[in-house]
Amino acid sequence: MSDENRIRFYFSFRSPYAWMATEKLEAELGDLDVEIEPDWSLSHAACAAATAEGKGLAFALEVFRKRWSEGANAWDRAVSEDGIFGVPSFIYRGKLYWGQDRMHFVREAVQHAAG
Repeated sequence: MSDENRIRFYFSFRSPYAWMATEKLEAELGDLDVEIEPDWSLSHAACAAATAEGKGLAFALEVFRKRWSEGANAWDRAVSEDGIFGVPSFIYRGKLYWGQDRMHFVREAVQHAAG
């Protein structure tokens, strides 16, 4: 997928809404080759490594489940060049889509761009 057409998914392990989006990611956007973009704080470095190995989604789901089902803690801070102010966020063609309940708008934008 070209840079213009790629979808970047930003999240934080501290957000239950990001967890909900991650749980729905494959069902709603799985066929669109979404790139996992954890924020770059120390607590997300392991996710970046897992992503490099092709296991980013599985890792993220496990951490979210530990955090929100079992109460484990993961510290992070928001850092982004895409203007992310909250998570979960998706970037497609330079446009920010914020919220797990807005994933269908990402799909619509991709479909519209494809003609």
